[in-house]
Amino acid sequence: MNKMRIVIFLIISSIAFGCLAPGCGSGDKDALAGDKTDYYITFTVTHGTYEERNLESDVYYYNPGSRELKRIAVVPYNAQYPLTVYDKRRDMVFYSAKAASGVGDQLYAYDYKKGEQTQLTDNIFAINHIIPLDNGILLGQVPFGTPHIAINPYLYDDEKRELINWTWEQDYHFNNMFYNISSGLIIGSAYSASEGDRRIANQDEEDYVECDNHVFIIDDKGGKELFMIENNDILNLISVKDKIIYGYNKSGFLTYDIKTGEQGFYNPEIIEKLHEKQGNKAWTFLYITDDENDFFVLGSKDGGTCLYHYNKPNDELIDIYIADITREQLNNAIVLPEK
Repeated sequence: MNKMRIVIFLIISSIAFGCLAPGCGSGDKDALAGDKTDYYITFTVTHGTYEERNLESDVYYYNPGSRELKRIAVVPYNAQYPLTVYDKRRDMVFYSAKAASGVGDQLYAYDYKKGEQTQLTDNIFAINHIIPLDNGILLGQVPFGTPHIAINPYLYDDEKRELINWTWEQDYHFNNMFYNISSGLIIGSAYSASEGDRRIANQDEEDYVECDNHVFIIDDKGGKELFMIENNDILNLISVKDKIIYGYNKSGFLTYDIKTGEQGFYNPEIIEKLHEKQGNKAWTFLYITDDENDFFVLGSKDGGTCLYHYNKPNDELIDIYIADITREQLNNAIVLPEK
């Protein structure tokens, strides 16, 4: 089978025009609320408008403890990939959008209370990750002028108001980036973009196999490689305490202990339970709490994307948001600290 490498994943092609109501398609609204957790989920739901026949991104906030779901803002969706983040500590929305010049996608800040947007960058081709940190906004982005299109980590520094290159090897294409708000650890998986291009170009002469995937700690000190998976694409990557959990192909979820280097399968009982609860649909982990009692999962239902919360002590699966495939699509989500 021939394979094409697509860097910017446009996952909204099936959206029709409709539903503008806040929370449209969402799940368990009548569940009993509890105390707020010290973390929240921000996610993007993309929809169309009847009036101008264009696309928009709804920016949502959800607290798993209180089960409060709010639509914070609506921003234009004209980027290669619909990406938004609500940063509660800065009380600001960050999103990717086409540059004012019309060339490339740039990082924008949106003051939703004042209705004011600011373009923060001007030299990016595309953005696939936006992660607010204490000292700036970490981006997984494709810079202009690179020989091979590869997503690299860059920090938009709040004080300097400029992009700082955290990339130690421009050829690495980061297909996953994950930020753990409890430990502060940032990890990513990457493969050689040039080798990937070579294998795609030569697939008529040789069987295509995935590139080696490397898992790194991402930081401003040049990063650190933890382990490598030969000829396999890592499809899901998160961390819990000193443990990295990752999934590739159909091998289930495996673990890597950062301290000891030991590897193994991740909690088969939980994996089976999540398969059972979701009707054996495809899904990936978004976040797992340190006590491994709460699991946040991106999955699918009735053809649309959805966001679930599984609480292990109560054996309860909570619908956070279920997108109506005829009207909208849930595109990305991230867990951030409340304070």
